[in-house]
Amino acid sequence: MPRKNHIPACAVPGCGRTIHSRGYCASHYRQLLRGRVPNRPIRPRGMGEKPVLAVRLPARLIAAMDRKLRRAGITRAELVEGLLARWVDRAA
Repeated sequence: MPRKNHIPACAVPGCGRTIHSRGYCASHYRQLLRGRVPNRPIRPRGMGEKPVLAVRLPARLIAAMDRKLRRAGITRAELVEGLLARWVDRAA
């Protein structure tokens, strides 16, 4: 029998979040509902970052962009962040 002040934790080792349903936290339970084994770690949230651009681009363009990004040593997110920062600075 659980102690009075004991809050049950998610069944996934190392998770530590409170139980939402079937012994799993909300994130791991969603993985279970999607047909996945709920053992993947949950990525920590950033510092107020939110996904902004859900843009569909042609595969050829993405492949060319990824090659150039690899050569430059940056990620897609860093590219978009830099472009938006320059655009905002120019507009101000």
